[in-house]
Amino acid sequence: MNKVPLLILLLFCHIAFAQEEEAAERQWEQVAEQQEQVPELDDQLLEWEELKRKPIPISRLTADQLGLFGLNPLQINAYLNYVRLFGFPANKYELQAIPYWNKQLIQQLITFLDFTPRTSGNWSTAELFKEGSHQLLFRASSIVQKAKGFQKDTVGNRSYAGSPQRIFIRYGYQFNRMIQAGFSLEKDAGESFGKRLLYPADFTGFHLFIRGRRALKAIALGDFSVNAGQGLVVWQGMAFGKGAAGAGVFRQGPLLKAYRSAGEINFFRGAAIHLAKGKWEFLTWISNRKKSATIIRENEEAVAFSSLSTSGYHRSGSEIAGRKQLGELVAGSVIRYQTGSLRIGWNQLYQRFSLPWQPREAPYSHYSFRGQSSFHQSVDYNWGKKQFFLFGEIARGGKGYGMVQGMLVSIDKRLDWTLVYRNFQPSYHAVFANALSEQAAVRNEEGIYTSLEIKPAKGWQIQLFADWYRFPWLRFRADAPGSGREARLLIQWEKRRAWLIYGYFRMQTKPENISGAFTNTIEPVAQENLRLHAQRNATKNLLISTRLDMVFYRKAKVLQSGWGLYTDTKWMVPQRNWQFAARIHWFRTDGYETRIYSYERDLLYSYSIPAFFDQGLRYYLQWQGKWKINWLSSGGLKWWIRWSQTRVSNQDSMGSGWDEIPGNRRSEWKFQLILDW
Repeated sequence: MNKVPLLILLLFCHIAFAQEEEAAERQWEQVAEQQEQVPELDDQLLEWEELKRKPIPISRLTADQLGLFGLNPLQINAYLNYVRLFGFPANKYELQAIPYWNKQLIQQLITFLDFTPRTSGNWSTAELFKEGSHQLLFRASSIVQKAKGFQKDTVGNRSYAGSPQRIFIRYGYQFNRMIQAGFSLEKDAGESFGKRLLYPADFTGFHLFIRGRRALKAIALGDFSVNAGQGLVVWQGMAFGKGAAGAGVFRQGPLLKAYRSAGEINFFRGAAIHLAKGKWEFLTWISNRKKSATIIRENEEAVAFSSLSTSGYHRSGSEIAGRKQLGELVAGSVIRYQTGSLRIGWNQLYQRFSLPWQPREAPYSHYSFRGQSSFHQSVDYNWGKKQFFLFGEIARGGKGYGMVQGMLVSIDKRLDWTLVYRNFQPSYHAVFANALSEQAAVRNEEGIYTSLEIKPAKGWQIQLFADWYRFPWLRFRADAPGSGREARLLIQWEKRRAWLIYGYFRMQTKPENISGAFTNTIEPVAQENLRLHAQRNATKNLLISTRLDMVFYRKAKVLQSGWGLYTDTKWMVPQRNWQFAARIHWFRTDGYETRIYSYERDLLYSYSIPAFFDQGLRYYLQWQGKWKINWLSSGGLKWWIRWSQTRVSNQDSMGSGWDEIPGNRRSEWKFQLILDW
């Protein structure tokens, strides 16, 4: 540990990055830490890239799109009230008249807004083909070293059915933000590809999404996602939790969206229609798809299932045996009424499986849902008045209730306060729920979250949150009810287009089992995280950054610790349309419990958030560019090449199970092509 301060002094002399990206990266790290896996939802990145190519006409700007830009509910309500009173802003200068919209926010937004007067919305069939935009994406990646699952045994057999390459192909068409259509093919490492003509990949997705006029807001066919209320019944889009700034705990997003990502789990497949008339909105949908699950068999006949598969992997014999063995029928509706700043919603969802759900018998699963069908209902609301914004949802699912109630107050232009109360009974059940919670599953939890966001002076920001929670019933790895707490303090200083420096401290205490001679005992497990980060635009085309992470973990009077340190750079060569990125990351921890998550630059629409533990280093190199094609009036061919390697010095192998790699190195290559026309 004594080498860390010297390395910091050396590396802080060369610091940089893109300020707006950093907050989003912290949120992605927190999502990966909670779910212990890298998310595969890239819809947000897709929308950002589309906005860069074609800004939104101001007359079509919606509250959902403003949420994509990171506006808090008070700022969104202020815009909607302004439009109701004065109409759509005629130019960028008029945006300054909107309450709670400051100069920095307006500068970020105007890049993505189009103030040009719109012509008639009529279009011909010929225009659909001529004016529409197309994108074709091909991505491939592979681990160089052979994992156990790819190695043949003494008789020539291996555990994984397919090749070690991961392949993703996606085609998308879009016309004037009114029509979206496309398909995607994906196989993970170890899965088969090309063995079937109609469905060559392990996962095949398709979508058709049409935005209508007047009463018809949208129609979705194929794959789509639904987001309603505060996520107690259904929320399939990306949603950040306690790590976000105070306003980030409020769920906001489009009610209905086309699903275009590579993730195989959290979406519907069927048809949906979204209608609106006056102050009323109505959405209804039906979905029928096959899911992977752990099947319970009697005399070789499927009689029930014990759990749903959430990995998306179908590589080994046991994984393939559960692939698409469970039918799922879902039907739902959302009714919304809005008057002024008050919006009320009534959400309903019916879910039926082809087999009964029978979770594994264990004390902690006593209240888990058992059965073949379930019905879920909720009522949600949000209301804003000047500097106050209230929101909430109350729901029933399974045999229990769930509730979220929150408040956002702008005390001063430099001070925002958030308070949220949540209560999910142990018997509450909702497969598609994604609400503010400590656990990934929305059940068996009660808590109070509060946060302050302070801007004491130009360039300075202080964020503080605290969360107290309890678990009324047993949990996995906790054989008794318990309570915990979490708090975080972040202090940040930013000089626009030059510097960004921040530090944060997080502490968390949560009860877990301690193995005993006859029974387990419950002890509080404490963890503290400290981070120091700095970044600087060294030149117009050169960005450099450095970061130190430290973690301390205590369980049963045993203390573990760890640290990670990286330096990172991005260099742009505009004359050739090239961009280079590189990072070297040193780490030393006492084990998996002191792991450190760190977001890395990756191929467009792809995420890399590895967990660092044990002792070693990791580096990556990335090269990307763009070729202009003369016969294409717009767009061109973009390409990415990436190489990364992790080395550990205290282990003879990496990974576990069939993913275990002999030796102390894990190397990966990635390649991607995107053709726009």
